[in-house]
Amino acid sequence: MGLLGDAMKARRMKDPVDGTAQVVGSTQPPESATSGNVNLNLVVQAEGVEATSVEHSCLAPTKKWPYPGETLPVTFDRADPTRL
Repeated sequence: MGLLGDAMKARRMKDPVDGTAQVVGSTQPPESATSGNVNLNLVVQAEGVEATSVEHSCLAPTKKWPYPGETLPVTFDRADPTRL
C-alpha cells in the first residue's frame, strides 16, 4: 500500500475509486525487522460501491503495521474491489 505502488496500480485500473479499507485481521509484525510481509483481511468500500471483503498481502514497515480496527485509505477497481 505504498504511495508510488498505489499510483501505478491505479493507472492500470479501468475505473479506480478512492475509498477506505477497514482492517478486520492481520498477521503479526516480525520481531527483529524494520518491515515484513503482512496478510490482511479487509472490508473495502467507497461512495457508490458496496462494502466488499478482501484478502490482501503486501510489504509493510513495522512502524506503520496495520492492526485490526484501523481504517486505511485505498484506491481500488470499482469493477473488481479485490484489486487494490
